[in-house]
Amino acid sequence: AEVVGVLGQSGSLKVEVEKLVAAAGVPVAFLPAALAQVTAFSQDIAAEGLKDPNRKDITHIPLVTIDGEDAKDFDDAVHVEPHGQRVTLTVAIADVSHYVAPGTPLDADASQRGTSVYFPRRVIPMLPHALSDDLCSLRPHVPRLCMVAQMEFAQGACVPDKTHFFAGLMRSRARLTYTRVHEAASAGLTALPEAPGFDLGAALELYKRLRKGRQRGEARR
Repeated sequence: AEVVGVLGQSGSLKVEVEKLVAAAGVPVAFLPAALAQVTAFSQDIAAEGLKDPNRKDITHIPLVTIDGEDAKDFDDAVHVEPHGQRVTLTVAIADVSHYVAPGTPLDADASQRGTSVYFPRRVIPMLPHALSDDLCSLRPHVPRLCMVAQMEFAQGACVPDKTHFFAGLMRSRARLTYTRVHEAASAGLTALPEAPGFDLGAALELYKRLRKGRQRGEARR
């Protein structure tokens, strides 16, 4: 036998995680060709997005992300806008497909992993950090490419009667947490100073409506 590396003191969290990674054969290093592919991507996201005439500029919509306090990447954002008796829900997710095309080294690496792998205090991402933590992370106040679903609800409805899907260019207004939103809701707030333009009251009203509709559906089943 030959010692190829020393993980550290057995029993520590770091070493136990390393043992799991090694035992399961979780891929950690990315292909050099995949990393080279990432470095070739444009950092001017706004210009990149506007190259495509079919991509819609929605940077005027005050979308926000809502995640846990420890979240490292932010891949979906929401906004709710009431107008008259109707309400529009906009959901935007990071447009990973713009960067990971079929048959490319990035696609091969991602296919081998299948998903990101989460351990206590460590994440082994499906995509290189330059994508998972940056270009494909909907961080606040920076333009990002996204795929969008816009859903229109009639008064009191739990199912949208109009839905539009399209590629978009967005800019998140704030990185909110579940704790912050829960505290604001408990305090009766309808807006948050750190998220200008985001209608918290309308979002909570629609959330309660959709949750009630889902519970009714589950009860019928």
